[in-house]
Amino acid sequence: MRRIGGIAILTALALAGAVGAAQAQAQSETAQKGRWIHVRVDEQGESGAKVDVNLPLALVQVALEIAEDEKLSGGQIRIDHADVQVADLRRMWNELRAAGDAEFVRAQEQDKTITISQRGNRVLIEVQRADGVKQAHIQVPAAAVDALFSGAADRLNLSAALAQLSDSERGEFIQIDDGESQVRVWID
Repeated sequence: MRRIGGIAILTALALAGAVGAAQAQAQSETAQKGRWIHVRVDEQGESGAKVDVNLPLALVQVALEIAEDEKLSGGQIRIDHADVQVADLRRMWNELRAAGDAEFVRAQEQDKTITISQRGNRVLIEVQRADGVKQAHIQVPAAAVDALFSGAADRLNLSAALAQLSDSERGEFIQIDDGESQVRVWID
Protein backbone atom coordinates (compact mmCIF):
# COMPACT_ATOMS: atom_id res chain seq x y z
CA MET A 1 0.00 0.00 0.00
CA ARG A 2 2.99 2.31 0.29
CA ARG A 3 2.94 2.37 -3.50
CA ILE A 4 -0.62 3.74 -3.37
CA GLY A 5 0.56 6.53 -1.08
CA GLY A 6 3.43 7.33 -3.46
CA ILE A 7 1.10 7.30 -6.45
CA ALA A 8 -1.36 9.55 -4.60
CA ILE A 9 1.41 12.01 -3.77
CA LEU A 10 2.69 12.06 -7.37
CA THR A 11 -0.87 12.47 -8.65
CA ALA A 12 -1.46 15.35 -6.26
CA LEU A 13 1.76 17.06 -7.39
CA ALA A 14 0.89 16.59 -11.06
CA LEU A 15 -2.58 17.98 -10.50
CA ALA A 16 -1.17 20.91 -8.54
CA GLY A 17 1.07 21.81 -11.49
CA ALA A 18 -1.81 21.73 -13.95
CA VAL A 19 -4.08 23.49 -11.49
CA GLY A 20 -1.99 26.66 -11.35
CA ALA A 21 -2.46 27.25 -15.06
CA ALA A 22 -6.16 26.44 -14.99
CA GLN A 23 -7.31 28.09 -11.78
CA ALA A 24 -8.71 31.35 -13.18
CA GLN A 25 -10.83 29.59 -15.79
CA ALA A 26 -12.03 27.01 -13.28
CA GLN A 27 -13.15 29.55 -10.68
CA SER A 28 -16.19 30.59 -12.69
CA GLU A 29 -17.10 26.95 -13.39
CA THR A 30 -16.58 26.09 -9.72
CA ALA A 31 -19.03 28.79 -8.69
CA GLN A 32 -21.63 27.18 -10.95
CA LYS A 33 -21.10 23.57 -9.89
CA GLY A 34 -19.63 23.91 -6.41
CA ARG A 35 -18.67 20.23 -6.12
CA TRP A 36 -15.33 19.09 -4.78
CA ILE A 37 -13.43 15.82 -5.00
CA HIS A 38 -11.53 14.65 -1.95
CA VAL A 39 -8.82 11.99 -1.77
CA ARG A 40 -7.41 10.94 1.58
CA VAL A 41 -4.58 8.44 2.06
CA ASP A 42 -3.42 7.47 5.55
CA GLU A 43 -0.57 4.99 5.91
CA GLN A 44 0.06 3.46 9.31
CA GLY A 45 3.39 3.41 11.12
CA GLU A 46 5.99 5.99 12.05
CA SER A 47 6.88 6.90 8.50
CA GLY A 48 3.35 6.50 7.12
CA ALA A 49 2.33 9.16 4.66
CA LYS A 50 -0.80 11.22 5.15
CA VAL A 51 -2.15 12.82 2.00
CA ASP A 52 -5.26 14.97 1.61
CA VAL A 53 -6.20 16.29 -1.82
CA ASN A 54 -9.25 18.58 -1.97
CA LEU A 55 -10.01 20.14 -5.34
CA PRO A 56 -13.04 21.67 -7.06
CA LEU A 57 -14.23 19.20 -9.70
CA ALA A 58 -14.40 22.00 -12.25
CA LEU A 59 -10.71 22.69 -11.67
CA VAL A 60 -9.82 19.03 -12.22
CA GLN A 61 -11.94 19.10 -15.39
CA VAL A 62 -10.05 22.11 -16.74
CA ALA A 63 -6.70 20.54 -15.83
CA LEU A 64 -7.67 17.40 -17.75
CA GLU A 65 -8.70 19.41 -20.78
CA ILE A 66 -5.50 21.47 -20.96
CA ALA A 67 -3.09 18.63 -20.17
CA GLU A 68 -1.29 17.57 -23.32
CA ASP A 69 1.13 14.74 -23.92
CA GLU A 70 1.32 11.67 -26.12
CA LYS A 71 -1.21 9.72 -24.03
CA LEU A 72 -3.50 12.45 -22.68
CA SER A 73 -5.13 15.06 -24.88
CA GLY A 74 -8.36 17.02 -24.58
CA GLY A 75 -9.45 15.09 -21.50
CA GLN A 76 -9.10 11.72 -23.22
CA ILE A 77 -6.44 9.13 -22.51
CA ARG A 78 -5.14 6.95 -25.30
CA ILE A 79 -4.70 3.27 -24.58
CA ASP A 80 -2.35 1.63 -27.04
CA HIS A 81 -1.29 -1.45 -25.16
CA ALA A 82 -1.04 -4.45 -27.48
CA ASP A 83 -2.95 -6.72 -25.07
CA VAL A 84 -5.77 -4.28 -24.27
CA GLN A 85 -7.90 -2.57 -26.88
CA VAL A 86 -10.43 0.09 -25.84
CA ALA A 87 -12.88 -1.19 -28.48
CA ASP A 88 -12.84 -4.63 -26.83
CA LEU A 89 -13.27 -3.14 -23.36
CA ARG A 90 -16.16 -1.02 -24.67
CA ARG A 91 -17.88 -4.10 -26.12
CA MET A 92 -17.37 -6.02 -22.87
CA TRP A 93 -18.82 -3.12 -20.86
CA ASN A 94 -21.88 -2.93 -23.14
CA GLU A 95 -22.55 -6.65 -22.55
CA LEU A 96 -22.11 -6.31 -18.78
CA ARG A 97 -24.35 -3.24 -18.72
CA ALA A 98 -27.06 -5.09 -20.64
CA ALA A 99 -26.93 -8.01 -18.18
CA GLY A 100 -28.56 -5.90 -15.46
CA ASP A 101 -28.25 -6.74 -11.78
CA ALA A 102 -25.86 -9.62 -11.44
CA GLU A 103 -22.78 -10.85 -9.66
CA PHE A 104 -20.10 -11.26 -12.33
CA VAL A 105 -17.11 -12.39 -10.31
CA ARG A 106 -16.70 -14.01 -6.91
CA ALA A 107 -13.16 -15.08 -6.15
CA GLN A 108 -12.49 -16.67 -2.80
CA GLU A 109 -9.07 -17.02 -1.31
CA GLN A 110 -8.15 -18.40 2.07
CA ASP A 111 -8.42 -15.04 3.81
CA LYS A 112 -10.70 -12.93 1.58
CA THR A 113 -13.47 -12.80 -1.00
CA ILE A 114 -13.46 -10.46 -4.01
CA THR A 115 -16.80 -9.67 -5.62
CA ILE A 116 -17.61 -7.65 -8.75
CA SER A 117 -21.27 -7.01 -9.40
CA GLN A 118 -23.81 -4.63 -10.82
CA ARG A 119 -26.71 -3.46 -8.67
CA GLY A 120 -29.10 -0.86 -9.98
CA ASN A 121 -27.04 1.77 -11.75
CA ARG A 122 -23.82 0.96 -9.91
CA VAL A 123 -20.83 -1.25 -10.52
CA LEU A 124 -19.57 -2.58 -7.19
CA ILE A 125 -16.17 -4.02 -6.36
CA GLU A 126 -15.77 -5.38 -2.84
CA VAL A 127 -13.02 -7.17 -0.97
CA GLN A 128 -14.05 -8.75 2.30
CA ARG A 129 -11.84 -10.58 4.79
CA ALA A 130 -12.84 -14.01 6.09
CA ASP A 131 -13.91 -12.40 9.39
CA GLY A 132 -16.47 -10.24 7.53
CA VAL A 133 -14.55 -6.95 7.61
CA LYS A 134 -14.61 -5.07 4.29
CA GLN A 135 -11.14 -4.13 3.04
CA ALA A 136 -12.34 -2.40 -0.10
CA HIS A 137 -15.63 -0.99 -1.27
CA ILE A 138 -15.73 0.73 -4.64
CA GLN A 139 -19.00 1.85 -6.21
CA VAL A 140 -19.02 3.57 -9.56
CA PRO A 141 -22.14 4.86 -11.31
CA ALA A 142 -22.72 2.95 -14.54
CA ALA A 143 -23.35 6.29 -16.27
CA ALA A 144 -19.77 7.34 -15.43
CA VAL A 145 -18.45 4.14 -17.05
CA ASP A 146 -20.68 4.83 -20.08
CA ALA A 147 -19.16 8.31 -20.28
CA LEU A 148 -15.64 6.90 -19.93
CA PHE A 149 -16.21 4.72 -23.00
CA SER A 150 -17.67 7.61 -25.04
CA GLY A 151 -14.22 8.55 -26.35
CA ALA A 152 -12.70 7.87 -29.74
CA ALA A 153 -11.86 4.31 -30.76
CA ASP A 154 -8.59 4.01 -28.82
CA ARG A 155 -9.35 6.53 -26.06
CA LEU A 156 -11.08 6.64 -22.70
CA ASN A 157 -12.94 9.89 -22.13
CA LEU A 158 -11.82 10.97 -18.64
CA SER A 159 -13.43 14.41 -18.99
CA ALA A 160 -16.84 12.94 -19.77
CA ALA A 161 -16.61 10.49 -16.86
CA LEU A 162 -15.61 13.28 -14.48
CA ALA A 163 -18.43 15.50 -15.79
CA GLN A 164 -20.89 12.66 -15.17
CA LEU A 165 -19.63 12.28 -11.60
CA SER A 166 -19.79 16.02 -11.12
CA ASP A 167 -23.40 16.17 -12.32
CA SER A 168 -24.72 13.20 -10.38
CA GLU A 169 -22.54 12.03 -7.52
CA ARG A 170 -22.24 12.93 -3.89
CA GLY A 171 -20.68 10.87 -1.16
CA GLU A 172 -17.95 8.30 -0.94
CA PHE A 173 -17.32 5.99 -3.86
CA ILE A 174 -13.95 4.45 -2.98
CA GLN A 175 -12.99 3.13 0.45
CA ILE A 176 -9.98 0.87 0.97
CA ASP A 177 -8.57 -0.31 4.31
CA ASP A 178 -6.02 -3.11 4.16
CA GLY A 179 -4.86 -2.73 7.76
CA GLU A 180 -1.75 -0.81 6.73
CA SER A 181 -3.34 2.02 4.75
CA GLN A 182 -6.69 3.66 4.31
CA VAL A 183 -7.78 5.34 1.08
CA ARG A 184 -11.02 7.28 0.68
CA VAL A 185 -12.34 9.16 -2.35
CA TRP A 186 -15.55 11.17 -2.17
CA ILE A 187 -17.40 14.06 -3.76
CA ASP A 188 -19.37 16.76 -1.99
